[in-house]
Parts: sequence; C-alpha cells; structure tokens
Amino acid sequence: MTTDGWTTTNADKVHAYTVHYINWSEKEPKLKSKVLECSPFEAEKGTAEELEKELSRVTERFHIKDKLTSTCGDNARDMQKALTLFTKPKVGCNAHKINLVAKRGLKHEPIKNLISKLAKIAGKTKKRP
Repeated sequence: MTTDGWTTTNADKVHAYTVHYINWSEKEPKLKSKVLECSPFEAEKGTAEELEKELSRVTERFHIKDKLTSTCGDNARDMQKALTLFTKPKVGCNAHKINLVAKRGLKHEPIKNLISKLAKIAGKTKKRP
C-alpha cells in the first residue's frame, strides 16, 4: 500500500491511499493498482499518531491490513513514524528521494547558470509559425 498527503491551493489537507497487487488467479497475472480513498485529512495536526489512525481506518474499512505485505509513503519523519506505528514493513519512496535531490540540485549556482544559458539558446532557436 502507498500513501501520500498534500495541501491544496485552498490550504485543505488531503491524503490518498492506494493498493498495488497481483491477482494470481487470473490467466495472465498482472500488477494492478486501486485507489482506496482520496479524502480530506481532518486532524488539526498532522502527527504521526493521527496519520497512523487514518491508515488503520482505511485498511479496516477495506479489510486488508492482514493482506498487506509492505507500506510506502514519503520520507517525511511524521509519515515514516506513522508507518512504523502501523506495524507493517515499510519502505521509503525512491521517487520522493529523487525529487528532493533534483530540487536541491536546481538551487546550486552552476545549475542555475546552465538553465539560464539553455533558456536563452532555446529562445533564440525556437521556431515561430
């Protein structure tokens, strides 16, 4: 199961819960994904304990906690602690790690200069109809 939370442009907090599975009884088993829920996160504070309560609520609603083999969420401390409290094996999200590295890399002066130069080249060579 994967989970992620974000804040909308209206400052509303939202969380999504997705399961990934293989139905081995099919003729040609394939990896499938289903969004269980994408809902407002109503807790006043996004503590690990509140996040874990939501994980438990969603998995109990769908009767799947005993079927889960692992969980994955972003690498924020509160999320990782919530996944630990949830007591299923957890892994950090590699896409989140790559995104964080890319964001940091774009802040370095040599990269900023390169982007500026490339933008100028693209602007001069861009074909206009």
